[in-house]
Amino acid sequence: MIKNKLITKKNYINFTFCHRSFFYSFYHKKKAKNDDKKQIEDLKLISKLIYKHLNVYNLNKIYKNKNTIKKVLREFKTIANINVIYENLSCQIDILKNNNDDEDSCDVYKIKACNSITKYIDECCTDLAFQKYILTKNNIRIKNTYIIYLNPNYIRNGDIEPDKLFIFHKIDDNKILEKSKYIKKNIEDIKEIIKNKKIKQRSDCKSDCAFFEYCHINLPKPNVTDINGIKKNYAHELIKKNIVTFEDLKKNKIIFKNKRQQIQVNTYLKKRKNSVNKELLKKFLCKINYPLYYLDFETMCEAIPPFDGTTTYEQIPFQYSLHIEKKKGSKLIHKKFIGSKIDCVEELTKKLIKDIPKNVCIISFHSLTEKNIIKKLAQKFPKMSEHLKNIESNIIDLLEPFKKGYYYHSMQGNSNSIKTILPALCPKMKNSYKKLKNIHDGSEALRMFPKLINMLNNKNIKKYQKIRKEMLKYCYLDTLSMNKILNVLYESLKENEL
Repeated sequence: MIKNKLITKKNYINFTFCHRSFFYSFYHKKKAKNDDKKQIEDLKLISKLIYKHLNVYNLNKIYKNKNTIKKVLREFKTIANINVIYENLSCQIDILKNNNDDEDSCDVYKIKACNSITKYIDECCTDLAFQKYILTKNNIRIKNTYIIYLNPNYIRNGDIEPDKLFIFHKIDDNKILEKSKYIKKNIEDIKEIIKNKKIKQRSDCKSDCAFFEYCHINLPKPNVTDINGIKKNYAHELIKKNIVTFEDLKKNKIIFKNKRQQIQVNTYLKKRKNSVNKELLKKFLCKINYPLYYLDFETMCEAIPPFDGTTTYEQIPFQYSLHIEKKKGSKLIHKKFIGSKIDCVEELTKKLIKDIPKNVCIISFHSLTEKNIIKKLAQKFPKMSEHLKNIESNIIDLLEPFKKGYYYHSMQGNSNSIKTILPALCPKMKNSYKKLKNIHDGSEALRMFPKLINMLNNKNIKKYQKIRKEMLKYCYLDTLSMNKILNVLYESLKENEL
């Protein structure tokens, strides 16, 4: 056992769904896949608003003495970020509040950065049951447990209204009781694992497990976990049967119904560079007419609605790139937009319909995003809705031939991402995105715009211009990449079968 190392709440939650996940979180924490930075930022922002709304005293301290905790509660009534310890167990309490109706008990609140708790409810109940267990052991009686999350139906109108923005969801006592039944036994098993440094067989794998990749690091490459879109539980079942490699799949006559998955496996087994279904690819390409407009949006998705008329985690466009190809092979014309204020949606929409005429062919990659954005713009701005609906109806998704397996390159592996397809099909562009210092993917671009506007408002012009230039370049590369990829698809119809 690592000397004096505490078993944290996160360790415990990991144990409840997979013993290996617990083991790695306890001994190899640095091997975890990085947490979502956006979610961490959102949680801090949400917590700050809640603390102010509930008049919470933010302690951010560790307490080992139960008498001290009670003393602090008597003084401040509602406290936040208190780390409570019992023996070698530790848990951070988001909010601990004296119960209004029963002065000898407290209520516990967990803050979740989301606007729906459906998929998180089981984990949250495990979390709260563990908190209740440790608090009870410290002679703090818990009356109620709550999850605080964002109201998906809240629409901002003026200043933020915390009483409408946040939902205080009371957890059924029976759910906490059910989770509490297993705590003592689970802790005994955890201590046994720590003592012997042995892990029981892994449980069903969770796709969002931070240690999924590390857990399978010693498997040969490629293996069944590397198959596009495979369910992690199914991959795990195959591994338990010693069906690990693509050769094992062939030997056991396992054929996937999903064409994209089977193409990936067969391309590898046949040692082919790529796989092209010329008939289906040709049908797809026949839908494309010139002039072509390659369109890509960048959006922000803020936990707290940033301006009037917006809601929690709404996808709000602030930027687009547009490459125009008048005739096949002609010189590309580039048009662009990026907002200079946080509420730039109307300005973006006006420029968009100016840049894209009606009845032209538009190419997007994973066009569901672009279509949904344009549909919402049409609802928001009725006077421009006819033109916007026309644009939306003429979008063709460049993802289709890759997702459906009309074209597959061995370098794609299990990915259909444009960031993977581009270097596979266009090697000369493989380092295009890497040259950017601050923005390398959509999640970084998503988080950057509010920061960019803050730079402008705070007169940090030099940094503002630098980041703005990178954001424009990033979006520019997305639409340029579509053109390069489409050209390769056209060329592949001329090539002999590989």
